[in-house]
Amino acid sequence: MKLKNIFPIILLAIVGLATSSCSVSKQTFKAPNSQIEFYKADFEYSTQVKAEATTVRVLCINWHKLFNRENGKRNSDPIISGLTPYVPVLGDTGYGKVSSYALYTLMHEHPGYDVVIQPNYKTKRFIIPLIYAKRTVEVSARLGKIK
Repeated sequence: MKLKNIFPIILLAIVGLATSSCSVSKQTFKAPNSQIEFYKADFEYSTQVKAEATTVRVLCINWHKLFNRENGKRNSDPIISGLTPYVPVLGDTGYGKVSSYALYTLMHEHPGYDVVIQPNYKTKRFIIPLIYAKRTVEVSARLGKIK
């Protein structure tokens, strides 16, 4: 007898939960076409230049760069800094922070240039797992200055 009285209540609760579910909506905005077209004649080119960056990690921590924010990324917005390279690169942006450090060094050593063109990376690694890791990246590229 009690089961017959509880059954309508359980059925009503299930129907109530099923009809009062959450809804999620997502709206996106189409980004305007804000690309600028450049041609080869729009740049002044440098000769092939090189720069090198090295990181050393002891106990999986890069002690030298722990509080030093010198790299090729934006520091103003933490969300954008992981996505947008500060050093403008036409070509491969490299892999990892050491490549970013090498690009920063390249642009810092050659002021007045606006863009890195088709960089090539040479990486050397020496690793003792969890204890010591040294990674050196040498980047060579031509630099461009907008006329």
